[in-house]
Amino acid sequence: TCARRTQPAAQWVDRTTPSRSILWRGDKRKGLLLVNMSPYTIIGAMCHLFTLPNTSQDPQYKAKIEAIKKILSELKNDEAFFSIDEFGPFAVKKTGGRKRVAPQENYTVPQWQKSKGHLIVTAALELSRNQVTHFYSEKKNTGEMIKMMDLLRTQYRNCKIIYLSWDAASWHISRELFSKINERNEEAPTHGYPVVRTAPASRSTISQRHRVGFQRHGTSDHPQ
Repeated sequence: TCARRTQPAAQWVDRTTPSRSILWRGDKRKGLLLVNMSPYTIIGAMCHLFTLPNTSQDPQYKAKIEAIKKILSELKNDEAFFSIDEFGPFAVKKTGGRKRVAPQENYTVPQWQKSKGHLIVTAALELSRNQVTHFYSEKKNTGEMIKMMDLLRTQYRNCKIIYLSWDAASWHISRELFSKINERNEEAPTHGYPVVRTAPASRSTISQRHRVGFQRHGTSDHPQ
């Protein structure tokens, strides 16, 4: 590692982007032993040293993850499990990308733009059907969570139970929200809506929920 921090000339290398074989010969001249292997092979052999740290401060983190796994493993066809989160606020501006233009049209995106406003997108990913429900808003609060719950109750009215899972943000665990959930569940059998249940919440469970959902359905990539 120290040898890699020296100048190329000190390694008998006459270029700043040498090949692996050139580096190997240079180190051999200096009496250093370098395995002639690709960095990917070396890192792969050391992969046991790299683990995903558990940064949650919740003492019940593991128990909550196990509860979510149990729900997903026993999920029935007339049930749905949603992972809910917000993105933003983000500025409304022109961005680069692909655009269908006329042959003589020169479409450009200004480097400096004045924002046309800010938005927040709230989305719910249904893990068994790989479907996303979303809407835009200007705030993150309990009212938006109630709005999402009512939207999911309507869209998945043919289900008997829908599970809502999110992190432990204050507006996700407010008394007002759980009071509304109880009210909706009391009227659900009469009006033909699904019963709403919440999965255990923890601040660092959201990425774990996605990973568990993808593993359950044999998916290793993000949803389309």
